[in-house]
Amino acid sequence: MVQGVGANGRRMLPGLGGKGQSASTGLYSLSNHCWTMQGDMKMHEHYMMMVQDRWNTIVRAYLDFEEKKPVILFDIQEGKIYAYPYQGFKEDLSARSQKMIEKQYQEAIKKGQIVIFVLDSKERVFISCNFALDDNKV
Repeated sequence: MVQGVGANGRRMLPGLGGKGQSASTGLYSLSNHCWTMQGDMKMHEHYMMMVQDRWNTIVRAYLDFEEKKPVILFDIQEGKIYAYPYQGFKEDLSARSQKMIEKQYQEAIKKGQIVIFVLDSKERVFISCNFALDDNKV
């Protein structure tokens, strides 16, 4: 059963598939648009490298539910990738974050991109990026 806790300590909704997927390796493009909710650029690059290392799994999780246009959550401590329905994920965020994700999500859908959130609860980091599926190899 998929369970998680957001960076703000709030309950996270179950993922679309009801399960997490294990990590694998892949590639990503540095041209992707990112929103940093906390942290400096050097730290941000560290997390993007972790996304790169799990790119194939992230894409598979997204493609499993592509028709629902999910957002993806990569939980660093659990080492798992989750696909969440956009609306349910958005509702679990703060009002400020809801406004940010709404704009980001609409931009991603318009451009054929996916929104990936990286959660590192140990370091209290919660960042998100839009990634184009075409920029990467599965």
